[in-house]
Amino acid sequence: MIAPSKLSLPDIPALTGLRFWAAFSILLNHLLLGFVARDNAYLSAFLSICGNLGMNMFFVLSGFIIHYNYHHKLKDFKFRPFYDFMVARFSRLFPLFLIFLVVDFFTFQRLAAHTAPDIAAALLSHLTMSQSWFYWQTSIGSSSAYFFDRFSISWSISTEFLMYFGYPVILALLLEDKLSNKARIAMTVFVCILCALGMRYVINNNAVIDNLGISLFGPQAGIAHNASYSFAFWFTYISPYIRFFEFIIGAMVAHQFLNLRHVPIGEKEAVIMPLIGILSATFILLNGLPNDVRPTLISDIYKHTGFYPYIAIIIFVCARYPFALLTRWFEIRFFVFFGETSYSMYLIHIFFYGMVSIPLVASSFSFLQILTLWAYIFAISYILYTLVEMPARKWLRGKLTPST
Repeated sequence: MIAPSKLSLPDIPALTGLRFWAAFSILLNHLLLGFVARDNAYLSAFLSICGNLGMNMFFVLSGFIIHYNYHHKLKDFKFRPFYDFMVARFSRLFPLFLIFLVVDFFTFQRLAAHTAPDIAAALLSHLTMSQSWFYWQTSIGSSSAYFFDRFSISWSISTEFLMYFGYPVILALLLEDKLSNKARIAMTVFVCILCALGMRYVINNNAVIDNLGISLFGPQAGIAHNASYSFAFWFTYISPYIRFFEFIIGAMVAHQFLNLRHVPIGEKEAVIMPLIGILSATFILLNGLPNDVRPTLISDIYKHTGFYPYIAIIIFVCARYPFALLTRWFEIRFFVFFGETSYSMYLIHIFFYGMVSIPLVASSFSFLQILTLWAYIFAISYILYTLVEMPARKWLRGKLTPST
């Protein structure tokens, strides 16, 4: 049973800082698109894991934040609170989403290669933020979720949006919780590990998913034809149906935190849990080492569990232990400041990368050039957040919410 809470719960700055790192991990990963030569095994390995890490952080953190902020507002399961919840989330995502969709549509160089029905279907799915919900390919074999070049990153917004519709089911199950604190901790650990093992099992059996996709949609849906447009890639990486388990992990951690936030932190707990948080972060970083250097045990654990449980631990530590080293790291003012603008930063960076991207050569971008590029991205994302995202969110929410 969740402890009584106020109508608005206090912000957790460390989680805003963590949101910055989720977005920045994607920026790091996308340096591999043409800014960093892959001849440095250490740098290439580290940047490669940043993509999965950033997305895992996004979805697990989303589950935590949604449950933390809305569990007490939706617990009566009435239509109006749920409507207000969906309006709030839609108003949060759609204005900036629409702007970048329009920009990419009118600057899409390969638009003429597609048929009118393909363009219409792609526009409809994107305008409804549902492009990741179903798998289909255009007449020239590209994926619906990856239809637009620079806006292809928006699949994650579509995936998250569907999770909001599924959240009341999670809430209904969590409200049935009558366990003691110790039993609830055991349940949380069990569910998180079970979700992690299940997701990794599906991902590790990619060949089975690939064969299923070929049997349903033909050879053009196979990994061998085009891995990025394949059914297996859509199902295991893009679709909300696997990603939803990340959201569940986040919600479970939030549920545990809410039930413990009025319980005093014991002396042993104050030492052990922050240490486990450090070990979790260390485990994640060790997976950024090249395969021939990374300890076999680390690789084996990651293969079966992924990053999900360790991200969950870090989130819990940041929420419950304000004195922990991890919490203070993510509370650094720079991270929190740009954590607020992370949505703008996430959507805009690929446009900036596309503007300056050059063919990958031995003498790739210098570190100073990359820092300059990031400075532009941070500055523009702040301007968008302040002058577009926040005002548009407020305006749209006001228009869609009936007066009471």
